Amino acid sequence: MRALVSLLAALVVSLPVAALANGRFPTASQIVFAPGDPRTVLARATFGMLVSHDGGASFDWVCESAVGYQGIEDPFVGMTAGGSVVVGLLEGLSVSPDGGCAWSAPGGPLAAPIVDVVVRPDTPHVALVLASTPSPTDGGTDEGLRFASQIHQSTDDGAHWAPLGAALDPAWQPETVDATRSDPHRLYVSAVHGTGASRTAALLVSADDGATWTERPIPLDASSETAAYIAGIDPLDADRVYVRTDGRSRLLVTTDAGRTFSTVVTLSGPMLGFALAPDGSRVYVGSKEDGLLAASSGDLAFAHRSAIAVRCLAARSGELWACSDEASGFFLGASTDDGATFRPVLHLDGVSGPLACPSGAAGATCAASFSGLCDQLGGCAGQPSTTGAAETPSSSRDGCACDVARSRARATEACAALACMLVLGVARRFGRSRPLACRQRGRSRRRSRTRTSGGQLPIQIAPCATPPLGG
Repeated sequence: MRALVSLLAALVVSLPVAALANGRFPTASQIVFAPGDPRTVLARATFGMLVSHDGGASFDWVCESAVGYQGIEDPFVGMTAGGSVVVGLLEGLSVSPDGGCAWSAPGGPLAAPIVDVVVRPDTPHVALVLASTPSPTDGGTDEGLRFASQIHQSTDDGAHWAPLGAALDPAWQPETVDATRSDPHRLYVSAVHGTGASRTAALLVSADDGATWTERPIPLDASSETAAYIAGIDPLDADRVYVRTDGRSRLLVTTDAGRTFSTVVTLSGPMLGFALAPDGSRVYVGSKEDGLLAASSGDLAFAHRSAIAVRCLAARSGELWACSDEASGFFLGASTDDGATFRPVLHLDGVSGPLACPSGAAGATCAASFSGLCDQLGGCAGQPSTTGAAETPSSSRDGCACDVARSRARATEACAALACMLVLGVARRFGRSRPLACRQRGRSRRRSRTRTSGGQLPIQIAPCATPPLGG
């Protein structure tokens, strides 16, 4: 077994593609717009976070170590109306009150794994996080796991936190949490229970700020789906909830707060992107395999809009943003014609520099490793690579070089998936829960997501996750 682990790890690392120091292929998987500030945009990537304060004209880098994680996970990120960045990690909650320079961990009950973060759409100075700590029972199997899960709320842009409502039923493993714009007391949580053919999913619904919860089954196909994530909630109708399944993804919709569901689209691969127009009138979904599809929320008749490899989606007034790869022509892109065409907002080699932070701030430490990041990305804006190790050189963004890069990326992901299967087998052998890095997360409520929670493994190997959703 140990020899096989070593062989798989060596295969992943030796593939001739750009891999960062954390062993992961450079991708982006979530875009967040600052509430009320159209010039501030944040993107989550496999090499940290990218922050723009000029509407996307330039992006600065915040390294993982400043935030408080090591790069083997994809944290959940939210931005409040006061400019705070709230990040949910396996290690606990991390908050920056100044947009990425100073970082602190509230600790206490928020030192637990954070499985989701959401900023309330009706009151964007208020943030919610869902903390969940797994613990095995006598059975030592996934079916026997219990989860100590609690929603916590901050009403002052992440400065102070307090539990909100009652703890969730420990039999359920929570995946996502969301709040509604039209009903200030309504909360939703998606959760799963069991494994294999016995795996079930539910939408937990609260009409009283989490004081009480009602369980409503989500029709999960246990043969091909492993989880269900809240993708978005209609801004005008708190009963209308979009749910994305993990696996061979479907998009489900309920118009009666989870009492009934209908399938509105099925993709051939994992749905890495979901976005809902700010007024709820348009719905967007996407994957690397299927490209971008869009529909009116009135009829939900999805039509193909673009062939880009979708890794995340996010919508704001008049614009649809996407994460993709250079084979699609951009790392981050924006569309003003309903997704038919995208203008490049950021190329992989276009990061401007480390975020300018005061001396002594955690974010200031990123400057020391920025040149190394640029080498791995194939250069940065105004700073060419000294190694030429880019995924796709800027001079080869079009044509066969991109096809080669995409093929190599898929080979890396396939090998990583095989490694994940092995690690998961080891985890089950030792009675551990499924590791964070080997689960696909959900992200995005108002955006698209991928989620996870789970315990630490006794071993770690190269990258394990399809990039989580986000948008």
